Amino acid sequence: MSVGASVVRRTLRAPAAFDGIGLFTAGAGRVRIVPGEPGTGIRFARVDVDPSRLIPALVTHVFVDPRLPGRNTSIIADASRAPGQDNPAIATVEHVMSALAGLRVTDVVVEVEGPEVPIVDGSAGPIVEAILGAGLCDVGVASPARVLDRTIVVGEAPGPTITLEPSARTEFEYRLDYGGDSLPEQRASFVMDAPGSVEEYAREIAPARTFCLMREAEMLRRAGLFGHVTTRQMLVVGKDGRPLENEWRMEHEAARHKLLDLMGDLALSGVEVRCRVRSDRGGHALNARAAGELRKWAEEGTRH
Repeated sequence: MSVGASVVRRTLRAPAAFDGIGLFTAGAGRVRIVPGEPGTGIRFARVDVDPSRLIPALVTHVFVDPRLPGRNTSIIADASRAPGQDNPAIATVEHVMSALAGLRVTDVVVEVEGPEVPIVDGSAGPIVEAILGAGLCDVGVASPARVLDRTIVVGEAPGPTITLEPSARTEFEYRLDYGGDSLPEQRASFVMDAPGSVEEYAREIAPARTFCLMREAEMLRRAGLFGHVTTRQMLVVGKDGRPLENEWRMEHEAARHKLLDLMGDLALSGVEVRCRVRSDRGGHALNARAAGELRKWAEEGTRH
């Protein structure tokens, strides 16, 4: 297992906060991201639950909440048990995780009041703005990042797949294709550790908003979801490929948001690894599988 450049540990100079309502739970929520000690990683805490418990931001704590439609990423204190007062869960962590990954933040505690991270405007943009407003602080150099030494494929063509390949840099590529249904094929890409990548992420990836097709929105509303959500918080794409009562912020915004989610979900591997990630129509479930494979690969390398 070869190694790449050393990873700089980074936290916040001061706490960053934002609030709003949850996309899936409709619950009011507030998030406060506070500086963490170097080497402690990213951890979440449900501070409205007594006693509060720290939940490592790791794929081993990801679970599928049966109360939600599986269109997000949730974490839980103990993934072997159902959520409850003594086993708190937090829904929709992917946008926070993506913002932290894109800004190269390694050590914080994300304090959450409520069952779900607020959706704000459907993107990671307001989260990035809050973090940058608080300020970033480098707190030392960690061990070198590992370089993936094999190709890992999750999923099976012609269905959605995620391919992880050896690369000297951490590269993300996403292909969106609904087979001609409303949205034309779109692509997005991002190199995480290139010069100026933090600024590029904040400008080109973070503002991309969550979306669904009109037929999906109608189905979910019939199931009792999203009745509290407006087209300002989640884009609803009509049959003509345009958002209802809204406009696209940027070219290929839908694919960029899928890439945003991919970055956040893969960060739950908890592994600093250099590789090329190519997602062909992947979603949260496939992202979690890929994060699990990355973590498994890293653990095998550590044992050897």
